[in-house]
Amino acid sequence: MMKRLFSPLCVLSLTMMLAACAGEKMDLTVKARLDGQPASAAAVTVDGVQEGVTGSDGVFAKTLTKKPGAEVEIVVAKEMPGYRIKPWKTSFTMKLPKKGVVDTYAFDADLAATRYVTIVATEKGAPIAEATVTAGGKEAGKTDAKGEFVYEYTELPKGGIDLAVTKPGYSTWKKTGAMEPGQHFEAVLAKRVRVTVTALREEYGQSGGIAGLAVSVDKRQVGRTDARAGEEGAACDQRARLHPGIVEDDGRS
Repeated sequence: MMKRLFSPLCVLSLTMMLAACAGEKMDLTVKARLDGQPASAAAVTVDGVQEGVTGSDGVFAKTLTKKPGAEVEIVVAKEMPGYRIKPWKTSFTMKLPKKGVVDTYAFDADLAATRYVTIVATEKGAPIAEATVTAGGKEAGKTDAKGEFVYEYTELPKGGIDLAVTKPGYSTWKKTGAMEPGQHFEAVLAKRVRVTVTALREEYGQSGGIAGLAVSVDKRQVGRTDARAGEEGAACDQRARLHPGIVEDDGRS
């Protein structure tokens, strides 16, 4: 029987090779922030495996084992109602540490987010599609077939923002002031009709308009007849919003 003899050098080399295959320990620290504040409960994934979440201070710390020379990918993700947060990603190469030393890899993860609110345009409970939504006086988009529109923003002015929903043939819905991410607004619109009142007087077989007459709807004055001449007579045009059992003008004549 032949005996195999291993020199101390061979044993050392074999031990180093086995250690390299098994991997080396490293300390990973991630500090997650959102809007400059610690982001708690953010999931930290390393090479596709979720290793844990950040604490109340936004910090995640854990000792992992990785092979030297390997490319390590880190992903930090967070979910919050009313927020759309883009995952933060980075990667690095694991170095071969000195004997008896555990290297530390520390990263600052600044998460980028947008906020959103949902606006639903309805008329008597039915959705209104293709209604125009404006924010701060600028058109933001149109409602979909369900009457919904999701308005996204990064930050609002200190005094809040002006929202409006309009559509031809309907009254205008407005919301002014502050709002919180995730809020749901129901923009109730009412159908609007145009009412023309013509005042005529007839004298000696001739018709003429009477200007300056007050016109009221449901005991509420909505305007006065103008100075139109001819057979049309003097008229007052009003756009009114129709609700069950009530007629309101929109203040335009």
